Amino acid sequence: MRWLIFSPQAILESQYHEAIDKIKPQLDREWLDSLVTEDDILNAAVELTEND
Repeated sequence: MRWLIFSPQAILESQYHEAIDKIKPQLDREWLDSLVTEDDILNAAVELTEND
């Protein structure tokens, strides 16, 4: 039996790409440009993850 060993970096990269693919359809350039302050960015992050 062969065991596959994945590095933590490989797992994180996989999760990163999965997350990007999941939120990409919700993003548009105008909306991103409207995020000016740190609070705007944090609130947007919360909104994007609330619907999970």
